[in-house]
Amino acid sequence: MNPVSLGGTWTAGDSYFTAGHGATLLLHFNAKDVYLVLAGHGTVTATADGRPAMVIHIAGTPNQHSVLTGTSQHTGQLTITLSPGLQAYDLTSG
Repeated sequence: MNPVSLGGTWTAGDSYFTAGHGATLLLHFNAKDVYLVLAGHGTVTATADGRPAMVIHIAGTPNQHSVLTGTSQHTGQLTITLSPGLQAYDLTSG
């Protein structure tokens, strides 16, 4: 997986980043699935290659969420927009 770019406002903690105004993650990937460990209360919107992929409602303690699910491995660009206050812990792919 390639490095992740942060957009908007973020606050770095010891083990997570907290989303602020306009918080986004931009990822160029080569994978079938992409997962993000999130906590807090809010909404995450994932867009793959400019097409809406998924909207996830987050409520609670850290939990892994699928932000992209594919039928085969492919290369693309994923943009993830987070509601202010959500905490992002880890990003993985498979």
